[in-house]
Amino acid sequence: MQFQVAPRSPTIQRMRSRELNCALAAFAIIAVVAGCSRTTTQADKTAARAVTFNGDIAPILFDNCASCHRPIDDAAPLPAATSEPAADPICVAGAPFSVLDYDSVRRNARAIASAVQRRAMPPWLPEPGYGVFAGERRLRDDQIALIAKWVESGAPEGNPADAPKPPSFAGGWQLGTPDLVLTLPEAYELQPFDSAQGRPQPGTRDVFRNFVIPVPITTTRYVRAVEFRADRPQALHHADVAIDLGRVSRALDRAEPGPGFAVMDGAQVYNVYGWSPGKVPVMEPSDNAWTLEPGADLILLLHMIAGAQSETVQPAIGLFFSDTPPTRTPISVKLEAPGIAIPAGEADYVVEDSYVLPVDVEAVSIYPHAHYLGKEMRGTATLPDGSQKDLLSIRQWDFRWQDRYRYRSPVFLPQGTRLSMRFTYDNSAANPNNRFDPPQRVRSGPRSTDEMGQLWIEVVPRRAGDAALLNADFVRRSLAAAIASAEMDVRLDPHTAAARNVLATSYLSAGRVDEARAQLEEALRLDPRHAEARSNLGVVLQAQGY
Repeated sequence: MQFQVAPRSPTIQRMRSRELNCALAAFAIIAVVAGCSRTTTQADKTAARAVTFNGDIAPILFDNCASCHRPIDDAAPLPAATSEPAADPICVAGAPFSVLDYDSVRRNARAIASAVQRRAMPPWLPEPGYGVFAGERRLRDDQIALIAKWVESGAPEGNPADAPKPPSFAGGWQLGTPDLVLTLPEAYELQPFDSAQGRPQPGTRDVFRNFVIPVPITTTRYVRAVEFRADRPQALHHADVAIDLGRVSRALDRAEPGPGFAVMDGAQVYNVYGWSPGKVPVMEPSDNAWTLEPGADLILLLHMIAGAQSETVQPAIGLFFSDTPPTRTPISVKLEAPGIAIPAGEADYVVEDSYVLPVDVEAVSIYPHAHYLGKEMRGTATLPDGSQKDLLSIRQWDFRWQDRYRYRSPVFLPQGTRLSMRFTYDNSAANPNNRFDPPQRVRSGPRSTDEMGQLWIEVVPRRAGDAALLNADFVRRSLAAAIASAEMDVRLDPHTAAARNVLATSYLSAGRVDEARAQLEEALRLDPRHAEARSNLGVVLQAQGY
């Protein structure tokens, strides 16, 4: 049998075409709905599955929290100066509980959920979109939601077979086993703060002490990383590690009883590392290592905060070596706010600074620093063509979690780029970090109750020969800024011996010896017992031939 197809009129053809299109559209809608139904069903199955510690939460905590939240053994002794690693797993950040075992996490489950939902943990201050940094400690929204769901469902442990392998830390060190471990030759006893004994001001709790640590090496070594491990993190405000090539600090140490000495001659040493609460150690590329020569001493400069009880302080320093000498010379460009003077109650006190680069560089890291009143921070680079690059933005500063942030890729900044910083401070009663109640005027200074505003940008010149040019230009600029800041401090507090002494040291660095002598003599007239001013005056008189 044969079928014949009757010819169609144009009208019928158009109708059939519309019907076909409608049928196809309906089929497409049905297909989409069916697909959505299948996806929803799969999502429902995933949502219905119990979220457990072993299967879901442990991987998040191990990857993002365990470097600090791990077992602490305060009773175990720190090692003496040796190349062997320490045996005790002390947590550098002093975290109060471990995330490496289920029972510990379960007991703190609601606190963990609250902290991650507020993004207080993991501690990471930079805002997204203002620079791309390596090792960002920021949980995704889905990870935060998963933790919250786990807590609300009763924090089940799950199948032990699902548990990932916990991370390991060599002797408690975050970077692995150090090539050399150094500690203070003798522990320092930090005496308690007693306001009843005529020391009512919070600022008097600050104790500054410098400790000489001999380095037992016989050949030149190249240091890729330094890891500072605080045995009493609650007692430390910050720490610096410096090199004393001439061993001049040994005489200062011998001149004072007990471990360490109070006054450091900054011209005799140079800093190679700084630690502050929350700072994570970084293994530098081997071509960025710094040189450590035989016979040099390391100087550990500790800023300690006395508490209600005495503390035995004996931190450790781990050094990690490279087999090859450095081929690049990183230089830290410091932007700084001179003469900070924040009125009591001021909630939006702003300081700014800038510097124009004389050579092409690549920025490799950035480190902001303030004390307890810091609120917002911004670092930018304005290029010669007028365009702007964001280097860093922090909307809610927290002194406890400051860090040096390394860029995932170096940021090229051509000659003529203006580096700028803008910091905001809150000295009002509404600031929970304010150390004074009621608020008081806060000035710039080194004590924890003073304030600072610094933005360190680590750069590498594009051309090797430009390093000396950048260093010389920046030293001139820094010295001028230091003198201006010290002169402002003296204008604001002309009857303070310490301010006069600081101005004198700045004048000395600039070769203005007569002006330095006048300031030191005035400082000693104001306070005849000011030991550092007396020592500096001796240096001046010797330079003048007396």
